[in-house]
Amino acid sequence: MIKLENNKLKWVLLFVGITLLTISTNFLPVGDFLRNSIGYFVEPISYWMNNGANDVKNFFGSFVYFNQMRDENNNLTVENANLKSQLATLQSVYDENAFIKSEIAYQQSFQQSEIKIVEAQSIGGGIYSGGDYILINKGRLDGISEGMVVRSGEIFLGITFEVSDKLSKVMLPESKNSKLEVSICKTPAIDTIQTDCVKGLMVGSISGVKVENIATNAPVLQGDYILVDDAKVGKLLLSGTLGNITSKPGDSYQQAEVQLPLSYNDIRWVVVEL
Repeated sequence: MIKLENNKLKWVLLFVGITLLTISTNFLPVGDFLRNSIGYFVEPISYWMNNGANDVKNFFGSFVYFNQMRDENNNLTVENANLKSQLATLQSVYDENAFIKSEIAYQQSFQQSEIKIVEAQSIGGGIYSGGDYILINKGRLDGISEGMVVRSGEIFLGITFEVSDKLSKVMLPESKNSKLEVSICKTPAIDTIQTDCVKGLMVGSISGVKVENIATNAPVLQGDYILVDDAKVGKLLLSGTLGNITSKPGDSYQQAEVQLPLSYNDIRWVVVEL
């Protein structure tokens, strides 16, 4: 500790001595020579110290710049998250409004405003892991029970099969347990009686939805509309269109793939008819 203090004292005395010597050169005959000599000695040190100070300033300045960039990045991250949240909210409101308009148009078209319904949201389900049902956020406390029809506008989605107080599972046409009688028609009209429709049985399977039991000589084509026409549903609802049609020699029936009208993963709002 004493040695450190002695070193400090030496540097202070040296600095004071150089200062006094510099001042005294103004009064000595050899002042110019001494000043120049001191200048030759001090100037490199001053240059080195000045450059060192600039380097130190730049070094610590880089940390200040880094902190400023980090703060700006954090602010942008928060702002981006807020914008995404606002966008998701607006999209949800837009989807809900479109759904309500679709439901109003459906009920006005068929003069079915007296039908009791429950609006619900799809919140997941087996379809997201390769399953055959969707889960909705309404249940027994909302008046829902097993066997109720679930739709989106005029599109048939499924039938409730497991209902708790606040949640319900909806069996989709893809389920291997789903079997529904359908009519294959040339137009999608569900509000008029079509006399040229062909009967079939829509069944679900791992490989997709198919319509079976179509008479071999029936005038059906790809793109014809499939309308659910089953007593369990109680009304005509659109289920999709015919895809590839196949039959085997000697069979009295043919079958066809079903092209669904929407992706179950995109379903957000549904209607349950009570």
